[in-house]
Amino acid sequence: MGVHNVPSSYKTMINCLKRTSETARIGQYSFFCPVCNILNPTNEQCQNSECSQHQKFQEPILNTFFEFDIFQQIDQILSREKCLTFPDHKLPSQQSPVTDITNSSYYQKIMAEEKTKFITLTMNVDGIGIENKNETGIWVIMFIINEIKKKYRFKMNNAVFGGVWANKKKPKREHMGEMIRLIQQQLKKLELGMVFTVKQLGDQLTFIPVYLLAAACDKPAISLVQNTPEPNAGYGCSRCEMEGVTVYTGKTFIRVFPLFPGQSLLDTRRSNESYDKAMDLWDTQTSVLSKVKLKKFISQTRGYLGQCHLRNLKYFDVGRFTVLFSQS
Repeated sequence: MGVHNVPSSYKTMINCLKRTSETARIGQYSFFCPVCNILNPTNEQCQNSECSQHQKFQEPILNTFFEFDIFQQIDQILSREKCLTFPDHKLPSQQSPVTDITNSSYYQKIMAEEKTKFITLTMNVDGIGIENKNETGIWVIMFIINEIKKKYRFKMNNAVFGGVWANKKKPKREHMGEMIRLIQQQLKKLELGMVFTVKQLGDQLTFIPVYLLAAACDKPAISLVQNTPEPNAGYGCSRCEMEGVTVYTGKTFIRVFPLFPGQSLLDTRRSNESYDKAMDLWDTQTSVLSKVKLKKFISQTRGYLGQCHLRNLKYFDVGRFTVLFSQS
């Protein structure tokens, strides 16, 4: 691949992942059904009873997903990290400038609801191309612990890996949905609380719930995680539910999402409530729609193309806590 300290090829990278999983037992492989795209724990048959591959895989398996044990990694980090600050549940007497996610108004809302120590996560999903000739690359789902001081929070030894897609094609929307579904199952268990060894508390065993608070991704990744259209398509904004308009910049056409007279950002932004209404519409849709009817239906659902499994988590909002970032 031509990068220092990086495997020399795609095949070498896959072999490294396999060796790591076999020796450290830090996770497990899952296999995408080549017909219905459901993730399966074995490469023998599809779990979907309605799939043609249910008895045995007849088609070759082209895509796999390696899922890491999130609890194990968090436990290892908490057992050695000294620069960790748990919420003290003392709400500020007056509004102060937001300097970190841990003194935001939403974080203070969680402190008011939770009576015990807890930690929160921010998730990132991103793809990395490793060959210029095709779409070969890896997509990584990872997390950082917000309660670690910012100076140390983003260091590699404090990163928590959720899973890795390492295949010869970019994941489709169905693939990303399945990967997020598996990760969400782990996060749901962590919300109930786990016993961790905490260095900051004198190496004592402490029962701590873990909550996903936000997702920070670039625009293409956010559209896959949210299950919304591409950023340059109608309803492609991750923060609002407006269809948007196409404008010419002098060099190219782009999609923008301006507020028109009488519109309010509060009324048009994405949220769990508007997402739930869209899913109610999807639940009633049982037939294949024509192109014209599908366009109207997408307008009614404000662009939601299906489930976002992170909606099932306690403090995650599918619209308000998807944070965009870009790299220049």
